[in-house]
Amino acid sequence: MTIRDLQIIAAVGHSLNMSKAANDLLISQSSVSQVIMTIEKEFQVKLFIRGKNLKLTSNGQRFLEHANIILGDIENLKRNMEALKGRSVLRLGSCVMIAQTIIYQILEEMQNIFPSLEIPLEVADTADLLKDLRKGVIDVAIIHRNPKDKSLICRLLFNDAMSFVCSASHPLAGKHISWDVLEKYKLVTYDNGSYTRKILDHLLAVHHCNPAFNGIYYYPADIKTAVLHNRGIAFLTDICTRNERKQGLLSRIKIDDIKYYKSFYLVYRKNFMLDETMTKWVKFICQSGYIEHFLNEE
Repeated sequence: MTIRDLQIIAAVGHSLNMSKAANDLLISQSSVSQVIMTIEKEFQVKLFIRGKNLKLTSNGQRFLEHANIILGDIENLKRNMEALKGRSVLRLGSCVMIAQTIIYQILEEMQNIFPSLEIPLEVADTADLLKDLRKGVIDVAIIHRNPKDKSLICRLLFNDAMSFVCSASHPLAGKHISWDVLEKYKLVTYDNGSYTRKILDHLLAVHHCNPAFNGIYYYPADIKTAVLHNRGIAFLTDICTRNERKQGLLSRIKIDDIKYYKSFYLVYRKNFMLDETMTKWVKFICQSGYIEHFLNEE
């Protein structure tokens, strides 16, 4: 069994798709199948259940967990050898919300503080970032929910308040209203699967508020565009509307009893070995008030 064999098994285990794993690794699907059969024969265990959909067996899951640890240790070794030459690379993933607001300000400041640390950036939604984190594609990620995964270290970065917003020309702009008043106006919001939508639905149910919905969207940029064109009121995090509020394009609407926050976290694998520079970087970004100083520049 070779390191390449482990990489192939890990790729199939994460994607549960031999064709995709083969494409990602730039090899043929028959080569992938051959490696799986060889490993299964060597250890006398079944790693995958073949069928319409490929599935990991319990033995396959255990094999994948160990393969991830070994491959992670190899990456740690490579990284630490590079660090001995005065060069560190920290592959960072950022959820879309942070990428659209403050990530580039953070990276610019970090480059000045840690000039020897290279930080290539991947922007994706939280679910995809967690997949790439577990596969070792990225080293650390900034995401908007606690994954509650025992294989990951999760550190709170900041809590961001959530509020109703409307365009600056909307009749409710800057006003303090009741839920009865809100019910008279149309809302625009995320699709049913989003975390923000779940909070909004809960709030509306608790306060017996039944406004009409004038649009369902998947991306925050689309929701803000709809609000700017007076398609309705939206319930969003403050960081999401920060730039538009600074420009005077959007305005908060105050409603009694709203104290909801979305938490953002820095996460990385437990078996990811931080070198000295990376350790200082993580400590710096996680220090109390660091992220907030970007958010308070309004």
